[in-house]
Amino acid sequence: MGLDIPQILRIQLLNRARSLDFYGKICAFFSLSLCMTVFNGLYGIYLLNTEEELKLRLDLFTYALPFICFVMDIGIKRAFLISAKFIFFLLKLVLIVYYLIVYVIDLQHTEERLYF
Repeated sequence: MGLDIPQILRIQLLNRARSLDFYGKICAFFSLSLCMTVFNGLYGIYLLNTEEELKLRLDLFTYALPFICFVMDIGIKRAFLISAKFIFFLLKLVLIVYYLIVYVIDLQHTEERLYF
């Protein structure tokens, strides 16, 4: 005894609504992270013209931005049934790890330590 067509459509619509809700939250967090990252970048440019010491501060929004982009990219590919080659997936992961390594190294940079 299988499911009839109205039940299948109800299940599909419910799953799609849950998926859209999840990706809507991800998109909202992405927008917030993007705005905070741009704001911190502009603030850093402003500090270049002042006498204050320029030091990178830990910003969780900037730190989380690549992960959010990665999740959104996978979600969009899944929604539109776009298949990606494994090499592109691997390249994205390498770029995210490189970004985070440079970010963390720059957080540890001080005037006393020339090489970090």
